[in-house]
Amino acid sequence: MARTLSPSVRAVLSAVAAAAVAVGYVASPTVGGVVVCVLLAIFAVGWPQLVGLPIPWQRTALLLLAGAGAGWAVLTSGNLRLLAIVGALGVIGAFVLELLRRDGRQRLVDSLSASVAGVVVLLSGAAWLGMGPDPIALAVVVTTAGTLAAGAAVSAIHLPPWPHALATIAAATILGAGAALALPELSWVAALIGLAAGLVSSSVHQALGRYRAARQPLAALAAAVLPVVIAGLPAYGLLRYFLL
Repeated sequence: MARTLSPSVRAVLSAVAAAAVAVGYVASPTVGGVVVCVLLAIFAVGWPQLVGLPIPWQRTALLLLAGAGAGWAVLTSGNLRLLAIVGALGVIGAFVLELLRRDGRQRLVDSLSASVAGVVVLLSGAAWLGMGPDPIALAVVVTTAGTLAAGAAVSAIHLPPWPHALATIAAATILGAGAALALPELSWVAALIGLAAGLVSSSVHQALGRYRAARQPLAALAAAVLPVVIAGLPAYGLLRYFLL
């Protein structure tokens, strides 16, 4: 693996991750769930390095446990009700790690908030596992993943920040609107999915690209899969609120 990864390479990896989710769920919910779990693990490993958390291996262990707990909670309950418990335990774990530090606890607020943010992202990612086997759920998964991939592909183009963001949002929204024509059961929700995917892709690409560690392999991988992981909860919410 290359020593550093450019922003364009990260964007391409985001598109690959989104496409993998779509292909996995088309194959079967089990395969799609495995793909999602792999993405959660990649994020958990790379996030502490991306945001420069102290004693990163401890934060990685916390995030891996939170991701595993979130996945178990969704798979066993079939919904997201138990995620609140997993989230609470994750926040408590983040506080405990700060209390165990013996390095003077520099950047205490940054460290704690970044750890909690990582837990929240994993909780959102676990929502992918609760989409269910219904054909309309599969349509939402494929549309969400497809629009994320489109947004990530446009993110690979070198443009100034604002034109870059607008092009990413436009591409994802247009693809979502096209999905509405191909999948009439989604109706106007498909365009809303595209808009949300474009906003997520553009904001994550611009925000995380400012981190100096974002070019390091593990950190870059975490930044690449973040848009796909965090889109789980919005996709689940749109499915349950508007379509089921």
